[in-house]
Amino acid sequence: LIGTPFANRNRLEVENLIGFLNNTLVMRAQLRDEMTFVELLRVVYQTSMEAFANKDIPFETLVNTLKPDRSISTNPLFQTMFLFHHALPVPAFAPGLQMEHAPFDLGVAKFDLTLYLAESNGQLTTIFEYAKDLFQRSTVERMQGHLKTLLEAIAENPNQKMAELPLLTNDEKKRLLTDWNNTRRAAPQDVPIHYFIENQAREQPDKIAVAAQGQHLSYFDLNKKAEQLAARLQAIGVGKNVPVGLFTGRSVKMITGILAILKTGGAYLPIDPDYPKDRIAFLLEDAAVKIILAQPHLLDRLPATTAQVVSLDEKTHRSFVPEEVAPDDLAYIIYTSGSTGRPKGVQVTHRNLVHSTTARLHFYPQSPGTFLLLSSFSFDSSVAGIFWTLCSGGQLLLPPQHIEQDPDQLATLVFENKVTHTLLLPSLYSLLLQHAPAEKLTSLHTVIVAGEACPVGLPKRHFDKIPNASLFNEYGPTEATVWCTAFQILKEEATAPIPIGRPIPNTEIYILDKNKQPVPIGVPGELYVGGAGVTKGYLNRPQLTNQRFIAPPKWLNTQHFPQGPGTPKLYRTGDLARYRPDGQIEFLGRTDQQVKIRGYRIEPEEIKKVLEQLEEVGEAAVVVQTIQENGMEKNGIERLLEALLSLNPDEADRLLSSIEQLNTNP
Repeated sequence: LIGTPFANRNRLEVENLIGFLNNTLVMRAQLRDEMTFVELLRVVYQTSMEAFANKDIPFETLVNTLKPDRSISTNPLFQTMFLFHHALPVPAFAPGLQMEHAPFDLGVAKFDLTLYLAESNGQLTTIFEYAKDLFQRSTVERMQGHLKTLLEAIAENPNQKMAELPLLTNDEKKRLLTDWNNTRRAAPQDVPIHYFIENQAREQPDKIAVAAQGQHLSYFDLNKKAEQLAARLQAIGVGKNVPVGLFTGRSVKMITGILAILKTGGAYLPIDPDYPKDRIAFLLEDAAVKIILAQPHLLDRLPATTAQVVSLDEKTHRSFVPEEVAPDDLAYIIYTSGSTGRPKGVQVTHRNLVHSTTARLHFYPQSPGTFLLLSSFSFDSSVAGIFWTLCSGGQLLLPPQHIEQDPDQLATLVFENKVTHTLLLPSLYSLLLQHAPAEKLTSLHTVIVAGEACPVGLPKRHFDKIPNASLFNEYGPTEATVWCTAFQILKEEATAPIPIGRPIPNTEIYILDKNKQPVPIGVPGELYVGGAGVTKGYLNRPQLTNQRFIAPPKWLNTQHFPQGPGTPKLYRTGDLARYRPDGQIEFLGRTDQQVKIRGYRIEPEEIKKVLEQLEEVGEAAVVVQTIQENGMEKNGIERLLEALLSLNPDEADRLLSSIEQLNTNP
């Protein structure tokens, strides 16, 4: 809705009156992507004629009749005003006396935004009036540039479709597409990820590589045990791109198993023993897993399977024969979308993983001394800690299961092991900062939060408690190999909305509209990822892969995409974002209903379908709510317990029993 004034002097009785008789018309313009500018012009003309046919109705009468919701901060019905007028020639009063039109600034914006358009001597002149509480000067200056670009394109070809008309100036286009994506860095291209760990075993064999609950392995021992296990896997047919299920808890054997599978050329499929058996069965069937590496004491948690189960303790007399692993061979398969609906297996290559790991060496000023791995290895965030640490010669610390539920014990672990680096959910880090003594966290040098939007209050609590530790906010989907943007949060920025940063080395970020055209700075659009981190797609899901992994638009120069052979792809994240004027990216939410809770991707629609399987449920609705208490998000377990306590025991038992029997797989 746009307001526009008119003189309202169409009656003889007001011809000689002096005064301001203007009235305001409110006009609606409805645009369609397929509409050309000429067609839009006809529609606006028709709308204008219909509006002028009813111009005698005062604007105040219209407001009083329609009774819209009112606010003292906004004008009713419309907040944008448009004025167009032909500038009359300036009269000549006397020789040597010249007069000209000039705008007069009252210093007050009458509406959120007003555009004055004047035509004089065949030229158009624009003046924008704007509310400084809503717009920055730089934003309005960009609008003026967009309008000029738009009018020039219309003048050149008025029959273009509206969706194809350009908005960006050449300068803004260069910044968005080239300058802010200038991320090229030298990186290894033709080596598999485990070569970096083997190199550490040669250079510092006696240094501790991994420690867990009183056990530890040096780099030499880790490499040796992995080769022994790899020889056993080779003996039973594991080779390049063969998926191997890894069924283990947090232990040094978990890392041995990962490295052994990589050495054979196989792809490890992490399976959390805490998963429901139905979900485990689905993962094994969907990935066509024929071999499972497992810890013996966990075998009772495995569902019935035809796959061969190999103990992580098994040995063989056969010697390990190194496999020539190519960059585009699979390194691992990780399933996403939480525990609802049909999970999707993301196929990640060695090229992807080497990129993701070496990008950390470029981005972060210090590699891990001791990295505390809090993520389950079935989450791709575990990949960051495991390979960044082991490829750079640090110590990987695996904590006891569920230690994150006890912040004091977690802080003690950090203190006793002199942990320097960790990556965790913002919600978990908030709890740690709230409950842990500051003296137990002083060893921390680098803290990374990821998996959820970083709340505004978190950085202040961080710098208040451990001011010498650097804080980073990472963003990235599994389909882009863990991360694709990052932002270092400085102390002076601790109270501002936290952006997700800029693209990491050898990564491109594009924020596009629904027609896959770049949006201006400050305008929301869907975030697309290009570069070396974009994975091969979803296992056994070609249709979904083609929907989410798309060919770049024709306007995009992809010659610099370091993705390896084949046609480069952009990954369509489904996330809404926008560029700030300084080039930092703000995360705004989702284009669909998907949410992240405690790092899990959750599809509310899938939960709705599952709930409706219950006989007692006729129709279900799923709503996500964030409850804050004292500036902190309330623990999900506490909220669930409160809900159960509000029921009588029989009701609670029936509800829990029904939930346990639900089929959460297709």
